[in-house]
Amino acid sequence: MDFEKPDLIFKVFMFADNKVEKLVTSKFTRSLIDDDTKSTIGINFYTKDVEIEGKFIRLMVWGWSLEDQFKKVFELAIGGANGVLLIYDITNTETLNKLTEWSKLIKERKTEGTPNLLVGIKLDLEENRDVFEEQIVKFKEDYNISSSIKISLKPGENVEEMYNTITRMILNRYNIG
Repeated sequence: MDFEKPDLIFKVFMFADNKVEKLVTSKFTRSLIDDDTKSTIGINFYTKDVEIEGKFIRLMVWGWSLEDQFKKVFELAIGGANGVLLIYDITNTETLNKLTEWSKLIKERKTEGTPNLLVGIKLDLEENRDVFEEQIVKFKEDYNISSSIKISLKPGENVEEMYNTITRMILNRYNIG
């Protein structure tokens, strides 16, 4: 695949608790981020290339830290998002709770119709689940989220499907396909 010149480029915003965001970002940037490291600008960035139905698409993924000092920057930027990934840890209810306040801001500020995908990480730790299906259903209803997926970063289970799903959602939103 030649992704030097992608057919399409989409901006995807990823929101997660700081530790969850660091896990996801380090998986795709191949750089480990020390747990003691504080974000200085509140945003991490990486690209992910996907192929959907013969189209080569580059996702520019902006990982947002859910810290209050970054809300103003977020409010200015969210209108430019083509898609949103809301990521929580299935073994830690607090990570879903942290998404609640930010999801309110996203709902208020994003462009109408921008696709949102709710993503639960640590699928490989199902036996330690602390976030249950009823909570997910309610969260999706409260924030008008049509789709969700669970992934595991360690074995990589459903990770490609997460990117393919948000990409398909964006393509459908803009009637590209």
